[in-house]
Amino acid sequence: MARVGVGSELRRGLSDLDGQGDVVGVRGYAFRENALNVITRVKEKMKEIQSSLPEGVEIKVTYDVQN
Repeated sequence: MARVGVGSELRRGLSDLDGQGDVVGVRGYAFRENALNVITRVKEKMKEIQSSLPEGVEIKVTYDVQN
């Protein structure tokens, strides 16, 4: 569940990538699941949604345990 609203809440968890400004960071975890299968499915989903993102928005992997 989430609560969404407009307000003056302080920003937390600020992320910056290569000094280029604010970014959204996402981490994936596998619980009671084969980690390789989870990684494969996440990468497939990333490719699937990339084309639906607004112009100038991209998915950039900064750390990959398979590499």
